[in-house]
Amino acid sequence: MHRLLAVVLVFAVGVASASAEEVSTRFRGLSLLGNLELASGKGLESGVALIVHGTLAHRGMEVIADLQKHLKARGASTLAITLSLGADRRSGAFDCGALHAHRPMDALDEIDAWIGWLKTNGATDIALIGHSLGGNHVAVYAAERNDPSVGSLVLIAPGTFDAARNAERYKARFGADLEEVLANAQTKVRAGNAVERMSGIGFLNCENATATAGSVVAWYGPDPRRHTPSLLPRMAPRTLIVLAGADEIVPDLAEAVRPLTRDAGRGRGEIRLHTVEGADHFFRDLFIEDAADVIAEWLKG
Repeated sequence: MHRLLAVVLVFAVGVASASAEEVSTRFRGLSLLGNLELASGKGLESGVALIVHGTLAHRGMEVIADLQKHLKARGASTLAITLSLGADRRSGAFDCGALHAHRPMDALDEIDAWIGWLKTNGATDIALIGHSLGGNHVAVYAAERNDPSVGSLVLIAPGTFDAARNAERYKARFGADLEEVLANAQTKVRAGNAVERMSGIGFLNCENATATAGSVVAWYGPDPRRHTPSLLPRMAPRTLIVLAGADEIVPDLAEAVRPLTRDAGRGRGEIRLHTVEGADHFFRDLFIEDAADVIAEWLKG
């Protein structure tokens, strides 16, 4: 009896794990990697959400992995991708010792590539989910690409951009003036030297980094698209914004997006807010389950 039970359990685990799969697609000479989690009894033709991570992160980071797990348990299939940032088969956190030659808007073409992969494999109803900077990527994609297969969005604590706050944080973390670093990079770019390397600088999450001048300008220079609230009026799909009640990374987000909610109408979907009270920016502990509850309901339409 015990042996039979063990066999049944092993079989059940095998069936469950069979719906989790590392997948890849080719993009400009690179292999992009993703983790596909299909809910029980469902295929891509039943609908899928594409999940995009935050700054220099990856598909296996805690908030993304937990979100996939809890959405799958609630009947939602997901594909969590790792943005390449110029590295072939990137799967973990970006190596701070590597050259930073990437730009934030590079993500749009990679999202495009993955949506193409999903369509090729049978998906017709696609949702986009993004956390932090990934939320901004998703919002820019929706505002600028208008892919008809994307029916809904979920922006989880999406990124905002405030030049003064960025400068303060840069000074506090790296002990240097961002204005000087940025001005140096802008001078190089204007002279046609966007690929020139700038060494020994603070860059995003990395200390003593090396980045191209073009990358520095793209990440730290003014670009209204980096401020997610500015994109909301331009986005057509129905959109859920999940706020973290104790968010320490984008503390200005709630105040900025609250006036931008709307009902569906005139070819545009509704924009709705949901706050997970007590959650930090990464929805640690059990707060990710609270987020998954509302997201799963939203994905049902």
